[in-house]
Amino acid sequence: MDRELLYILLVLQKRYKGNVKIYINQKKQLTCNTLDKWLGDGVCICKKGLIRLQKMGAISLQTVARKYYEIKVSVPEFEKQDVAFSVNQKNPLVDFYKYNGERKIESCAICGKEFIKVRNAITCGDICSQENRKRSNSKYSA
Repeated sequence: MDRELLYILLVLQKRYKGNVKIYINQKKQLTCNTLDKWLGDGVCICKKGLIRLQKMGAISLQTVARKYYEIKVSVPEFEKQDVAFSVNQKNPLVDFYKYNGERKIESCAICGKEFIKVRNAITCGDICSQENRKRSNSKYSA
């Protein structure tokens, strides 16, 4: 899981063109809970993973005024860069798993957005799942 966490941080650093800010207990911001949701169903490793990555020297982690973690990923410079795939979605792991085939990627039955399939899920999240229940209940109530 640390590999995926490091990959997410690298994508976010490139996306924001600078250090990544992971907020502590703030709505509508990038938090550890958001990263845990991206990593998978029932995973709670973000805070411990950040500390492990810092000890390995892969990232530099700094807490700023108890509001957020400021993270800089240590990336070595390369002369030639070949693009293997591009990240188009908010959750960068969908494109990562689609590229390497480690997990199954499905399209949502409601909105059509791609998501990482967990067990027998057919929707990408809670909102689409509620809509799917409404649609299936309306079939039988008529």
